Amino acid sequence: TGDHHTYPAPERIKMAEGFIRRYEMEDTPPNALVLLGDSWDAFLNRQFDIRKAYRKYPIRYFHHGRLFTNVIDLLLDSPKGLIVIQNSGFAGGEPAKMKHRALQNLGSWCYLSGSAVKEVFGREEVRTFVHFVMSGTLVEVVWE
Repeated sequence: TGDHHTYPAPERIKMAEGFIRRYEMEDTPPNALVLLGDSWDAFLNRQFDIRKAYRKYPIRYFHHGRLFTNVIDLLLDSPKGLIVIQNSGFAGGEPAKMKHRALQNLGSWCYLSGSAVKEVFGREEVRTFVHFVMSGTLVEVVWE
């Protein structure tokens, strides 16, 4: 979430080096992390044709008189609507298990976040996803 392909190369390498140090991954070349970030950006652009990306987007939304506040990991504006992505540290596994986990643990979060961005941006087309980072899987959570 912190990296972006438009940042200067030395800054991206410095960020990757810090990540590698913090997580004691000394065998990992910093450039490998930069390339993974580029691949993630390219994947998202192929899937959603991104016009604008908002990282760590804070929201406050009243739902039936109760305040919902959160930070959306990644909010994408595309020609077909808004895309809300929440990262999950769950390791993943079988697709059915990941879908169940996404619905069970983040279903209400997806509903409230999607409702909030609909209102804030005045757009009806909103899709919500859980990104299982460790397995590289993006699972859509459909709510009505």
